[in-house]
Amino acid sequence: MVTERTVGPIRPPSEAHSLLIRVTVNCPWNRCEFCSVFKGKRFQLRTVAEVKDDILAAREQVDAIRRWAEQAGLGDRLGDSARYNGIPWLE
Repeated sequence: MVTERTVGPIRPPSEAHSLLIRVTVNCPWNRCEFCSVFKGKRFQLRTVAEVKDDILAAREQVDAIRRWAEQAGLGDRLGDSARYNGIPWLE
């Protein structure tokens, strides 16, 4: 399951429809005057095991979506539907 811990509290609008695999937690710089999102929070690297778990969870979600698409009659047209709906990582 994708959670705030794996996705993070913010992301650039240009990445809104992309699949992110988070390998760090919080901000490494954390000194911007205009940003208070990470104030008081320590920067950390996630463990390889945590990142692998996220990759496996994403794979399970994609597989479930593909099974649904097959049952819904989309079959090999799932990539077209993903592009149309702004989910390019599902192609």
